[in-house]
Amino acid sequence: MKNQVLLTITFVFLSSIIYGQRQFSYGIKAGLNIANVDEVGSYSNGFTEEGYLGGLPMATGVRPQVGAWLSLPITEKLVLQPELLWTQKYLKYQSTNEDLDHTNFDYLSLPLLVGYRFHEHWSVELGPEVSYMLSATLKDPGGTGAMLSTAIKEDNLEFGANVGLKYQKEDWVLGLRYHRSFTSFQNFTVFELSGVPIGEIKQYHQGLVFWVGYTIKA
Repeated sequence: MKNQVLLTITFVFLSSIIYGQRQFSYGIKAGLNIANVDEVGSYSNGFTEEGYLGGLPMATGVRPQVGAWLSLPITEKLVLQPELLWTQKYLKYQSTNEDLDHTNFDYLSLPLLVGYRFHEHWSVELGPEVSYMLSATLKDPGGTGAMLSTAIKEDNLEFGANVGLKYQKEDWVLGLRYHRSFTSFQNFTVFELSGVPIGEIKQYHQGLVFWVGYTIKA
């Protein structure tokens, strides 16, 4: 079974190279990441819930994304598309206090997408992503003296997935993509008043990216 999988991957990769030798393209892109955090709590009694332990939902922030892609045709309608992206992500608890501190995260991401063109101008894309946290920076506009959470995993490597839709007219591309990490970037242990641990809260990045790109044919 393992050999069959390896043969299939090799065949797809070689097909993309052979088919795309004279047709591959690359491009540059920039977009806005409408980012927030999905927070999931799991407890020793088997109960699972989403939302902050203190009852505060997660706020949404608009952050930048820039990068480049390489498009390798597999067939006339199917492409393999690796990308290199710098993405800024966001963490803030929703509050009526606009000066509440928030955290910006800088990530270097490597999505590997498979795209399918179902119309002359329209394509869907789907694939995994690996991301590396470059930095986490606390912003404290209210001057409250808040400090960066010590629970944030430094040098964190995260895995996630992407699904998107794009429209291409000649060399210009417009896209909409949802991304969600499956690896948490911050964990908290929940304790009873007696000090006994009863569960854990995990936080995951997610976002919706609106982007525009320009294609350069090789």
